[in-house]
Amino acid sequence: MAIRRRNRIQVRVDDKTSGALERVGLTLGGRASRALGNILYEGAAIITDAARASAPRDTGQLAAGVYAASATQDDYRPLVRLRNGQRLNAPLRFAPRPRQALAVSSVFYTRFVERGRQGGQGKSVRPRRFFQNAKRRTRKRAIAHVQQRLARIIEREWSR
Repeated sequence: MAIRRRNRIQVRVDDKTSGALERVGLTLGGRASRALGNILYEGAAIITDAARASAPRDTGQLAAGVYAASATQDDYRPLVRLRNGQRLNAPLRFAPRPRQALAVSSVFYTRFVERGRQGGQGKSVRPRRFFQNAKRRTRKRAIAHVQQRLARIIEREWSR
C-alpha cells in the first residue's frame, strides 16, 4: 500500500480495495473518487504534521515547505527568502493521480538537512532526519487511518 521514494511516501489504493468499492456500487471514477482523495489526503496529512513538528527551526521555512497533496487537495504554497527573494521550493511537476496521496518536503535544501554533508575545511554538518523519522513513526498510523475510513465507507454503502 505504501511506496517509498526519496522524501515522500505514496499511499495508493490497491486492487483489492478497489474491487470492494466496486462491489458496493462505488467506482473510483464516480462519487467515491472525491471521498477517496480526501481520505488519502488525511493519511498524508498525518505524516506531514509529524514532519513539520520535528523540522529544525532556524527560519521555519523547512517546516513550512512540508505539505500533503492528493487529487482533491494540495497544500503547496510558494516560499521565498526574505532578504533576496530567492525561491526556496517548487510545486510538484505532475498532480497526484486519483488513487494517490503524497507527503512532500518541497524545500530544496531538505536533502542537505536530511543527509548531512561534509563541508570544506573539515567542517561537517550532521544529518537531521526529521522527514524520514516522521515517516517511519507515523506511517502505520496513517495507513491504519486510511484503511479505517475506507472500511467505514464500504460498510455504509453496503448497508444501503
